Amino acid sequence: MVSLLQDGVLTVNLGPKHGVYVINRQTPNRQIWLSLPFSGPKRYEFVGPKTGEKGEWLYRHDDETLHDSLQQEL
Repeated sequence: MVSLLQDGVLTVNLGPKHGVYVINRQTPNRQIWLSLPFSGPKRYEFVGPKTGEKGEWLYRHDDETLHDSLQQEL
């Protein structure tokens, strides 16, 4: 595994089996941009917590969380 953090962009190379992941923080927009080798690019927005719950990063096109996307890819 090789990773590089430069200018707010984290690039993680997990080798030929799992590919390269790019995570880009978009602070003013409250977004995380993620490029996944198998399912492509996605933009996650931070959704604030509801009563008794934690906030989460959500992809609005399919309501999938960042955690769930990474778990499925890996």
